[in-house]
Amino acid sequence: MNTYKPQPSLIRGIWTIFGVFFLAFFLLGITSGTATVESMVKGMSFALILCLIIPVLSSFARITIFDHKLRAIKWISSKTIETSKIQSVKFRKSFVGMLTDIRVSYIDERGVVRESIIGTLEAYGNKATSKILKELTQLNPRITLDQKAEHLVSNQ
Repeated sequence: MNTYKPQPSLIRGIWTIFGVFFLAFFLLGITSGTATVESMVKGMSFALILCLIIPVLSSFARITIFDHKLRAIKWISSKTIETSKIQSVKFRKSFVGMLTDIRVSYIDERGVVRESIIGTLEAYGNKATSKILKELTQLNPRITLDQKAEHLVSNQ
C-alpha cells in the first residue's frame, strides 16, 4: 500500500494564508471603534471557523494505491476506483489556469465511462505524481496517458 500526501510546503502555505486572513479580521475588529467584547467574540469565532475549514480539510488529502485500487481523498469526499477499470489519465488546467487537475477516466459499475479528479499536480508535485502514474500503469498497462502525463513519467 502506497500513500501519497500533498507537499508539506503547500499545506504550510495554506495554513499561513488563512492565518493571515484571521489576523487581518482580528486587527480589523480591534481597530473598529464600534466593536464590543461580545461582538468581537462572536465575529472572531465565526472568522476562526471559516479560516480553519480549508486548512484542516486540505491536511487530510491523500492518494492511496492498495489491493489494485486507487483511493483519492480530497476535501470531504473520497473516491475508490479499481485500477483495472481505469482507462486513461490526463492533465487539465483549472481555476483560471492556476491548477493542473489529474483526471482519471474509468468505467463505473454500470459500465458508464466516468471522469474523476483525484488531485492536482501542484499539490502532489512532479515526483509524487510521476510515482502515482508509474504505479497505476504497472498495475494496469492498458491505461493511456496524455502527452503531459507521458512527458512527466518519462522525465522523472
